[in-house]
Amino acid sequence: MSLKYFTAEGCNVCKVLLPKIQHLINEKFSNLSLEVIDTRQNPIIAADNQVFTIPVLIIYFESKEYQRFVRVFSLEDVKQKLERLVSLSEQE
Repeated sequence: MSLKYFTAEGCNVCKVLLPKIQHLINEKFSNLSLEVIDTRQNPIIAADNQVFTIPVLIIYFESKEYQRFVRVFSLEDVKQKLERLVSLSEQE
């Protein structure tokens, strides 16, 4: 399971959310990897992932996109989705 966070310089919402997402992962989901991608520096990666606005957080489970959070989303929603995936992976 992994996450990609798409951001860009000058995005104030992105700047506020990133440390909160990092804290959530470090505290509750330390086995997950978070990749932070600047869409202006990496436009091809953004396009390949169909990211046309920011911020975007994508959760990957078993190498497939499981959930995409776009622009306005709550950390509680992210946490709930991650908890569900962790419980599913523990059942396997």
